[in-house]
Amino acid sequence: MLEFFVARLPDQVYRFWTAIFIHAGIIHLLITIIFQYTIMRPLEKLAGCIRVMIIYIVSGFVGSLASALFLRDSVQVGPGGGQFAILACYLSELFLGWRSLKRPWAGFFKIIICLLLLFTVGLLPLVDNYSQCFGFLTGFMLNMTVFPDVSYKKNVRRLVVITAALATTIALFIVLITLFYTLPVECPSCELLNCSFGSSCRNYTYNSV
Repeated sequence: MLEFFVARLPDQVYRFWTAIFIHAGIIHLLITIIFQYTIMRPLEKLAGCIRVMIIYIVSGFVGSLASALFLRDSVQVGPGGGQFAILACYLSELFLGWRSLKRPWAGFFKIIICLLLLFTVGLLPLVDNYSQCFGFLTGFMLNMTVFPDVSYKKNVRRLVVITAALATTIALFIVLITLFYTLPVECPSCELLNCSFGSSCRNYTYNSV
């Protein structure tokens, strides 16, 4: 990464984007590959790669922004926000089509297991649970916007859902970006949600790299 133009001034917005494509190691990369092939690929076949890409990238960007806000001095990488967003899409569609499924609980528990596994990975150094949580929220909202025709048949109801979901997503982004640049969050205890390995996590901070 390039140096800041002004010391300690976060003027490199592209880092929110590039962090999505960087991994903490070969195991982290393998997890992403397995996720994309087994979970993300079927959704692309169903909804199309453009829609899935929008949700994956935008949610990953918002997740990186949340990570930078709550863990300002920590180094965090990976597409966790996008991955949680994809699972949020599955969960949203599962709830909307619950009555039409023969075994909805089976699908529900599969999604929960995937969420728990990825959340556990987020407790490791360089991987961030704040990114994943905010990515999940963004993905859930974007699913209502990008896939509105899957479950909503009435035009008025569809318009209300799209408007509310899109407004919530935009509001979330504005709040995060405003807080990041105007009111830095000082929260030492926030690291507990992100990394439970104490000293090992402190080796990956701004001051140590």
